Amino acid sequence: VILLLNHTPNTQQHRFPRLTKKLKGFESVDEPAKQAATFTVEDVRDLAVKWTEAKKAGKAKADDINHSSSASTDSDDGETDEETDDGIECGYRLVRKAFVLVSVFGGLRTAEAVDLDAKDVKGVHDGVGGVGWEIEVVRKKQKGLPQRTRFRIPPGVFADAFGRYYTLLRNTPGGTEGRLFKCGAKGEARLRNQNFGINEAYKTPRWMAGVLGKDNPDDHTGHAFRRTAASLAAEGGATVQECSMLL
Repeated sequence: VILLLNHTPNTQQHRFPRLTKKLKGFESVDEPAKQAATFTVEDVRDLAVKWTEAKKAGKAKADDINHSSSASTDSDDGETDEETDDGIECGYRLVRKAFVLVSVFGGLRTAEAVDLDAKDVKGVHDGVGGVGWEIEVVRKKQKGLPQRTRFRIPPGVFADAFGRYYTLLRNTPGGTEGRLFKCGAKGEARLRNQNFGINEAYKTPRWMAGVLGKDNPDDHTGHAFRRTAASLAAEGGATVQECSMLL
């Protein structure tokens, strides 16, 4: 492109003065490649157990939020953007925890996770008393037809966190009808019968990085969850080709 611009007539260069100047002034600089933002398995575990024990001060603050909730301004998805560390695991935080767990253990794209159906979730036993979750998903391939596959959230802190969300979902009128993820109320263990939208889903990685105290929350995107999924798969013995499918 640079060679073509250097040899084009002046009339052509005059048509693209800014582009010509920019390309001519381009110089290659040997800079270290910026490392892609990602989450470790420990990060996901820390999020799963965060806010599980409410403090008395947090409960009191939650009561204040409940009384003043009618005066708050909601976003397009029925939720406010302001985050307050009141120490409680409310619906707002539970839906985001569950979304992170599904995205990581399923290796899902953001749109795939948003489109999950509540009826495709079931509890499974591991044979030794542990309960995990199995979820069926339609994976959208760039080439070929969509494929229905299953993945599991293993027993332990991960399954417990997802279970708390799913219990809240089942206690919501009409909650298990339609999509899996619903909007959550702040300061209350309650969900709204309103779908968790794609805009809030795109914000979730930045939200997670913020609550975990990451230095660069804005650098975390939905692809960070898929990189974490690939790391989990590699630790579980997956091949390079299988891991590459998650990236």
